[in-house]
Amino acid sequence: MDPFFEVAQIIDDQNHPEHSSILNDLTLFNDGEIKVFLNQYGQYASREEDKEAYARRWLLVNLLQKRIKEERNRLLISPGNRPEPYNYEEIINSDVNDDGLISTKELEPYYQSVLSGDFAYRLCPVTTASNSSYWLFDLILNEAYRNDREFKIRLDPLIRIHKDSYSPLMQKMNIYGDKLDWEKISALEFEDHGQWFGHGLSSSEIGITDYVWSPYDNEVHFTCEELPKEDEIPTRGSRYFHAIFDKATGNIIHCDGAIRFYTVEEFAHRCTFHVRKAEARKVGIRRKIFQIDEVINQQLFMNLATNFFVWNHDALNYFNTETM
Repeated sequence: MDPFFEVAQIIDDQNHPEHSSILNDLTLFNDGEIKVFLNQYGQYASREEDKEAYARRWLLVNLLQKRIKEERNRLLISPGNRPEPYNYEEIINSDVNDDGLISTKELEPYYQSVLSGDFAYRLCPVTTASNSSYWLFDLILNEAYRNDREFKIRLDPLIRIHKDSYSPLMQKMNIYGDKLDWEKISALEFEDHGQWFGHGLSSSEIGITDYVWSPYDNEVHFTCEELPKEDEIPTRGSRYFHAIFDKATGNIIHCDGAIRFYTVEEFAHRCTFHVRKAEARKVGIRRKIFQIDEVINQQLFMNLATNFFVWNHDALNYFNTETM
């Protein structure tokens, strides 16, 4: 559970084992921090009787979220042939590929999660928001276990819950976009590329988004990377999406989504190139979140893309998706 929900529950539950610790944590923020928070986000506390208490709770939530993001990133970047969480007893004998992905064939569906033995796991988030992979994961689960497709996915290294204790939060979102011109893509002889500079409806963390369609013989390769704003680099990687389009059939024959982590210096270098340039793809550390090597149609490709780029309004406008 995200600290956004869990902190409030613990504060309201005097019998919770962490109740007294949380109340003590709330006293640790000084008056200056409270003042800065209320100056920046005071509009959200306008209906609160005790604005200082509201600010302290939010400061604690933000701090916990930041620490969780840092720990997840540390685990994702750490080298090793078998990264967490694949070292637990119930999953240690499952096959994990060189990209740290496990096949959905090795797992069982279970209420917005997958099971290995008696433990529930979830898809790794693609941004700093804990629910950023929620809709993508929902789509993958549906395709994998209702339509018998094989996806390879990266499990969240921080989520492992016994199935008897697992109680997922259900969410809903409407996603839509303008129709992509597939006839133009099928006839491409030269690169088609673009760049978006964010939108008022997009997440405030998003900086620029580059995309390119690159023709190679009978294929067209699609690459798209959403770069965060510079001050987000310590906790947030970029979202990187890749697919291969078959001109002859009009289908997608490969698709994957990844996170790319940058140092401040690497990010500055990356920002000097468009993603269509090879130099843009030579820096940073890439960690795949999902991959499918089966033939999929255009609609599923677009659904995967927009769910992967959730909260990026420019990407949603570019692709044509059904209301979810």
